[in-house]
Amino acid sequence: MNITAIIVNYYTKSLLPPLLSDVINNPLISQIIIVDNSRELDNFNIGSDKISVIINSKNNGFGAAVNQAAEIAKGDWLLLLNPDLRLDTDCVKILADAAVQYGSPIVSPRFYWDDDHKFRLPPASGMSLWFEFAYISAGKYQPDAELFSFYWNIRHERYWEATEPFAEPFAAGACLLIDKSWGLAKGKKLFDERFFVYFEDTDLCVRALNEKATVLCVPQAKAVHYYDQSPPVEKSKGSLMSESLEAFRAKYYGDVSFPDLGKASYLPDIVDLGEVSDPPVFHRETTRIPEAYFFEIGVNPFFVPFIQADAGQESVYLPKDVWQRLSPGQYFSRIRGKISGVRKVWTWKKS
Repeated sequence: MNITAIIVNYYTKSLLPPLLSDVINNPLISQIIIVDNSRELDNFNIGSDKISVIINSKNNGFGAAVNQAAEIAKGDWLLLLNPDLRLDTDCVKILADAAVQYGSPIVSPRFYWDDDHKFRLPPASGMSLWFEFAYISAGKYQPDAELFSFYWNIRHERYWEATEPFAEPFAAGACLLIDKSWGLAKGKKLFDERFFVYFEDTDLCVRALNEKATVLCVPQAKAVHYYDQSPPVEKSKGSLMSESLEAFRAKYYGDVSFPDLGKASYLPDIVDLGEVSDPPVFHRETTRIPEAYFFEIGVNPFFVPFIQADAGQESVYLPKDVWQRLSPGQYFSRIRGKISGVRKVWTWKKS
């Protein structure tokens, strides 16, 4: 297999050297293309004939930058890599072997949030009309919140308990190995450039679903995704996500709208820790039930999606390096038993 790695840079120059060290000597990767949407790599020390840098005069968006690189890629396969990613040893080889064995045009690893592999990132949620409405309704009504949360617990559990490669409806664009002949078939572009950033990977996976092509997750392939390390662009990330969601909805569902359910109002029994500048410590209550306990973090009170770590100790907290990378904002955390369910919920705002 001959692979071209594609990295899109947007003011993430400091993150590139460790990522490049993961891939530069990989025998499967013959070419590395960095597309710079921030014009900060003018004097970047390439250090290898494998690497080429395209510097755009303006930010054309993530999808357009990937397409730009894909058009000149020499490899038969494309490896999309976010700058805030680190690859475990043999990750690329494991992905490549699985792609060939299972005949899948899109292959993805599982992601951790930290270098110690303690915090498990969720499966890609993707998007659909029912999922969007479920999300809105869960923010308003307790039964919907409980059922939506129950669904996601099952999805997360299936994703992380699998030991053999398995099909997924969606895969995160932070690290994707893609068959170029499939992705660019019949003159198509890899990504739909109506999505400036966000949902372009979801759109690609919907294309695979429509073409009966398998999106494959390979548990043995592991990567660390530091997540959300790019700075804001000219617009807020929330605005860009909303625009891409509108584009996705228009592409697949046309002129559709939801009934106005009013402002989100569902809140479970919750402990408000207020604004914090240091990692909070969360205490697990002991029970007589012999079960596994999880510490989970989300951005909504129904925890769809969430990041998860084992809560074997009675007190858990975010490690310093993870805390430093966490963006300011409001978060929810909980201790959940695999059998007994949610034990306690907190909310807090990182200043």
